[in-house]
Amino acid sequence: MKDARLQKFVHLARSLPANEHVPYAFEKRIMAQLNRSPPQESLTVWSRLMWRAALACVTISIFAGAWARFEAPRVSAELLASDLEEAVLAPVHEGEPW
Repeated sequence: MKDARLQKFVHLARSLPANEHVPYAFEKRIMAQLNRSPPQESLTVWSRLMWRAALACVTISIFAGAWARFEAPRVSAELLASDLEEAVLAPVHEGEPW
């Protein structure tokens, strides 16, 4: 079954007319590009991706910190302190069942 489909595709491909509009030395230029770039190791690729991700995280952190710094005067320090205490001690409150 698989051979029959393969033979059908090969016959169809061979029946198509040849296209003579290929640029001059196209194959040589492509092969030169492939030979020019050496294969990269997976560790190198992962390292580059991790540095890009770290840079993005630092940028987001800086913008979030600047936004929080300039938005903070609207909220009192006591309110922020009580919110922090409630968030940190939330699992410790007595009387609440697990």
